[in-house]
Amino acid sequence: MSATVQVIDLIETESLDDAEAMWRAVCGFLATQPGFLSGELLNTFQSIHPKGDYKLTSCCQWESDAAWQAARQAARENPELALRLRSRKAVFTAFKAELADGCGYQGSRGALDTMVLVDVIRLDEAQMAGYAAMWGCANAYMRTKPGYVGASLYRTLDLGNPIKFINLAEWESTEVFFAALDTPEFMAIIGPYKDDFSLYLSSKRTQVASAALAETK
Repeated sequence: MSATVQVIDLIETESLDDAEAMWRAVCGFLATQPGFLSGELLNTFQSIHPKGDYKLTSCCQWESDAAWQAARQAARENPELALRLRSRKAVFTAFKAELADGCGYQGSRGALDTMVLVDVIRLDEAQMAGYAAMWGCANAYMRTKPGYVGASLYRTLDLGNPIKFINLAEWESTEVFFAALDTPEFMAIIGPYKDDFSLYLSSKRTQVASAALAETK
């Protein structure tokens, strides 16, 4: 699988505008750092079986974990950003991951108007292999359905994190997603894992690309 690292933050906030302004400032700074590939802020418009009131999801892709760690330290040492972060009115649930299966989420390189499913999976470590195998079967089934764009399963790099996987799946619309979801075949595939999903149906709110990537557009 790809060596790139996906840094996903699930964000609880009472002010979407304030959280977005903070995200723009932080992600704008991170985009100037070596190894940054793309960043995207997603807006939750519907949740199913939520285990957290996540209004926003931040997805940032890095060339490597070392690049992310260096950029993170640089952000902490920046006085303006440090002040913003200390005064933020938002709670972040962090998830650093590698691609386990799927096409790899494109972020700011993808279409702007798709629906993005942020599927947060909490499991015991012993269940991870079985879940990953099930996800491969489920994704193969979903690929046959109208409106499917792509799906990416990200596996945590910290096994102490109760969130073991996040699935980022793109669909042309909410309607085609629900049509594919509501089938006996799909329910049979997900079987014992059907209660482990927390689904956050999201739209794309803000995007940031690295300077090198922006120049290619």
